[in-house]
Amino acid sequence: MTYRTQEYIFSAIILLFGCGLMLHTFDESYAGMAQDISDGPMLFPRILLTVWILCAAGMLVQARKSCAEKRIFMWGRVLAGLAALCLFSLLLPSLGFIATGTIFFISLACILGFSRPLLLVITSVVYAVFIDMTFEHVLMIVLPSFRRESSSERQGNIVNISSVSAKRALIERASYCSAKAAIIGLTRSLALECGQWNIRVNTVCPGAVDGPRQHMIIQHAAEAQHRNFEDVEREKKRASPLNTFVPPTSIADVVAFLCSDAASMMTGQDINVSAGAWMC
Repeated sequence: MTYRTQEYIFSAIILLFGCGLMLHTFDESYAGMAQDISDGPMLFPRILLTVWILCAAGMLVQARKSCAEKRIFMWGRVLAGLAALCLFSLLLPSLGFIATGTIFFISLACILGFSRPLLLVITSVVYAVFIDMTFEHVLMIVLPSFRRESSSERQGNIVNISSVSAKRALIERASYCSAKAAIIGLTRSLALECGQWNIRVNTVCPGAVDGPRQHMIIQHAAEAQHRNFEDVEREKKRASPLNTFVPPTSIADVVAFLCSDAASMMTGQDINVSAGAWMC
């Protein structure tokens, strides 16, 4: 088998696999998943898969420039890819996502013969880097300014917004629930660290909030279950003893309270505002 033929085969497999995953995102079983994305729960995966498909198409075009006479053992790249995947699994717990992901995608790009592996690396880690920079901005810039402005007479206040999903497990929502739980962990750590500077840190955990996002979630669930909107809405409201969703103004009121002098002795707390849907 020639080098060019191998390039065609691998590029085509990657392209078909990406297209298959893209088609799978349109499965109606995903319609009921509650996500903080107004355009549907699968928008972000589809963006990543679009990049995947474009890269695969680029590899397919690049394969035309490969040497038609050069011969190579095609399974060598398969074994190298599996080795890179094993390396990724072994290094992830110790090095973290950014470092391990960079190593993995550079290795994979070289194995597959992509001429610009840096593009794959940038695409793969940009989201993680963005999150990392956001936390660095909050912890390294905002907090020092709070420290300078706070005093024994004047308190600083930080109020984070999490979710009752940080405390209540949800099916097919592991990433969402763990991210919201991380906010509570961050709140408690910062409360311990910043108390010496008279800075209070608390978290508000809303339940199902009334508004366009909640309506979108109900609509997706109704379509997935082949039910009408009103029935699904009534069922979701029954999760609350008050038989209602949380008005956005109620969350704002709790935030205002946590920032007021009436809450001057509250720090490191996570307050549920869920209309009683979650009570611990």
